[in-house]
Amino acid sequence: MISVASWAGLAAEPAALRSFYVPADPKYTLVDSVTDSLRFTLTKTLRQDSNGHLVSVSSFVNPEGAVMGWHDFGNLEGPGWAANAVGGAWEIYTMGGFLRSPKSEVEQTQTVPAGQIGKFKLDGAQMQSNALAILDHVLEGGFIDARSGFIRAYRETTTGKFCLNYKHNSDWFCPGSMAKVAFQLLLFADELGHTARAKRMEGIAARCAEWIQKNVEPVPNGWFPRRTDSTGKVCRKSPDGGQDSLWQTSADGLFIVELQAALTERGLEGLVILRAIAKHHYGPYGFLTEGVDWNDHVGQKHHIGQAKYAAIQYTEPFLNNQHIVEPTLFYLKNLAHKTSRGAAREWSDLEGNLLLRQ
Repeated sequence: MISVASWAGLAAEPAALRSFYVPADPKYTLVDSVTDSLRFTLTKTLRQDSNGHLVSVSSFVNPEGAVMGWHDFGNLEGPGWAANAVGGAWEIYTMGGFLRSPKSEVEQTQTVPAGQIGKFKLDGAQMQSNALAILDHVLEGGFIDARSGFIRAYRETTTGKFCLNYKHNSDWFCPGSMAKVAFQLLLFADELGHTARAKRMEGIAARCAEWIQKNVEPVPNGWFPRRTDSTGKVCRKSPDGGQDSLWQTSADGLFIVELQAALTERGLEGLVILRAIAKHHYGPYGFLTEGVDWNDHVGQKHHIGQAKYAAIQYTEPFLNNQHIVEPTLFYLKNLAHKTSRGAAREWSDLEGNLLLRQ
């Protein structure tokens, strides 16, 4: 890995002495390059569906935007790793925000007609409108199980069939790749601010992480499996049916950690942890244990009911006994859904469960 200081040193080195150097082209800047890439996506690879959403014609195309149906990716679209609809839409939206004129007060809703490359100048507001049309296809097009947060990666463009992997079947999928999509939803939600769409995306991400936590079977070395079946059971096979040497050592699992960290940073994973803690009150007075002795460190005689690997039968009143107060208050004040029903006010979690009625 090259450090920042090393990069700075390379930048300061005279161009003639560098082993690799490409001079800037004032007639075609880096921003020109980016906008050309986005122009290709927006004008050559999208179609509008009956709902007004923008749908990718393919996950594998040639320079003319023609579908390469001979390739595994050719007749697939969706949020999955190869198709990347959510991540791609987020990039379009954020670049659109950067390019958008500060004088623009009216949100454009017209999408860009396909096949107009070279005839159309990218407009920041229109880019953002198109990005939302791509995003809404994922949110409303059947890819996401709203209750569980499970995300189906792909849809066949030729048949409309949903599938979990790029081999056009659902025998296996990559939980790390699904976590990546959920993480992209969080990044996109950050850009959208306090909107109903953003709240929905945050809820999906949180439930997706919860599904992974509850269902994905751990591998012997303690890491996440590279692939599982649709229920979370470990799959050791490669996509072509052979043995996968990386079945329990793939870096794909880092995306799961990334999602968990992002949810925790935003305060969106308070729910699962708080629910787990709520199961460890004992006795009639509201006692909350100081912890669960998972490795029998303090010994059975100090456990509730003298059970092995159990909750400890002591607590610190102002400390561990009350340590759920701050995160719960934070959730109620900043994250919970608040509604009024007559004279009553209600607070519900992102899954619609009632937390408090006053």
